[in-house]
Amino acid sequence: MKLSYARGAQADLDEIWTYLAERNPRKADQTIDSITDRFLMILDNPSIGRARTDLNVHYRSLSIGEYTIFYRLHNQHIQIFHVLHNSRDLSQIVWIDDDPSQPS
Repeated sequence: MKLSYARGAQADLDEIWTYLAERNPRKADQTIDSITDRFLMILDNPSIGRARTDLNVHYRSLSIGEYTIFYRLHNQHIQIFHVLHNSRDLSQIVWIDDDPSQPS
């Protein structure tokens, strides 16, 4: 099984870290570490997240604290699309479907 990140996911992680680091750099590091630990959990058990047919027939999501990870499994490849704060309006998010055969 292979794991990659869409452009949106990397930008989300950068934004989360920057926002939190302005207030508490240690908390920012801990939060990013917790989120990336969940990526490994998804890699070990891809069906752990809930199906998100409301967004795309192939998307799944897994929550961690105040954040939700959005991903999909395609041909033994997991791609993380976004990591968003739970207060975000999902209808305002750009869901770019990067080609999962091309790791980011």
